[in-house]
Amino acid sequence: RHVPCLRIQNLDTSRNVVHRLLGVTNVRVETGGGNEPEATISVLDDRAFDEMRRRVFEGRARAGGPEAPVEEAPVVAPDETLTLLHLPLRELLLHGFLENRGLILIGAAYGASWQFGPPSAVWARLTAGWDAPRLVSQALQEVESGHAVTIVQVAILIAGLVGILVLVRLVSMAWAATRLYDFRLSLSGQDLRAEYGLLTRVSTRIPLPRVQTLTVRETPLQRLVDRMSVRVETAGGQGPAQGGVRREREWLAPIVETERVPALVRQVLPGFDLDAIEWQHVHPRAFRRALKPSLILALVGVAMLTGVVGWWAIGALPIAVTWAVISSRKHVEHMAWAVTEDAVVFRSGWLWRHVTVAPIAKIQTVACSESPFDRRAAMRSVRVDTAGGSERSHRVGIPDLGRGAADVQIGR
Repeated sequence: RHVPCLRIQNLDTSRNVVHRLLGVTNVRVETGGGNEPEATISVLDDRAFDEMRRRVFEGRARAGGPEAPVEEAPVVAPDETLTLLHLPLRELLLHGFLENRGLILIGAAYGASWQFGPPSAVWARLTAGWDAPRLVSQALQEVESGHAVTIVQVAILIAGLVGILVLVRLVSMAWAATRLYDFRLSLSGQDLRAEYGLLTRVSTRIPLPRVQTLTVRETPLQRLVDRMSVRVETAGGQGPAQGGVRREREWLAPIVETERVPALVRQVLPGFDLDAIEWQHVHPRAFRRALKPSLILALVGVAMLTGVVGWWAIGALPIAVTWAVISSRKHVEHMAWAVTEDAVVFRSGWLWRHVTVAPIAKIQTVACSESPFDRRAAMRSVRVDTAGGSERSHRVGIPDLGRGAADVQIGR
């Protein structure tokens, strides 16, 4: 297989403990037009990889890269490195606590126990001599029979539940610290480079001209501690993850202080100011459009609950309707969009918030759609696609636009 240097976008590496002891690495050669890596080279000597990297990118520079140079890019010589973000252990532990992936790991371990015998047998061994399983079963039997549960039983059950929640968070924190250990994002020339990992050390490279979209995410827990996360979508390289390389490369900052986000965005998208966006909101009738399905969902949920527990559950109807109204209102209020000289920006979500920036130079298609309900209300939906979009990413898809606003912005 012959891969011209002009087509090569990334040379990503992944090294576990054994690789580092033997001085070798695994290399993925990625181009801009494929969903799979163009080539995978296993157990390559570190010195050979350094020579490969140098010759590939020197050859790409001599041939003239496929993308135009980024204007107003930070002046960083190719042989110099500017550190944009370094996450200490405290930030990694906080990231693990906020993301709470421990339940997934515990579930995976529980599933693995099926390979060695039924989980009930494993649980019986782990809890041999404990009163917890018998206590839980007794409490459930007393509740079903209509008897009162003792205070001691309630206290033990609550303590057990709290202990499980704490264990899940601790496992998540340990996993984040191990997976993202010594996370460092740096800039060399027009290339971003991320390195991280304690056991498996991953090194990835993202050319700035290859960035298709940038998304800033903010969860409810992140807002409490004044943190955000930033990721990018790139052209190509959307195939299955191998060694965790592709999946994690897109995260520029798994966690970063909110006040540092605008500066980081300017490094990735030179000339773009996240704080200077003049947001435009969707059509005034969007609230009514969003409220109707929320009310239907609330009514169906209360009806199902009534069928399970009885007619007394009908008392939850006012709460469900109130929540449908509040969530619909907040959803529409926070949804906004903007078109600058260089980018299209879309904001959505009020609990889990996302802001996605799509540079105009990277836009491949703009689709405009109208449902029968849209035509009745003189609305349209606009969707902007780039070369790096994936189904799980936060797309620039703006619903409930007035026809006039949609026509003007598409014309631009």
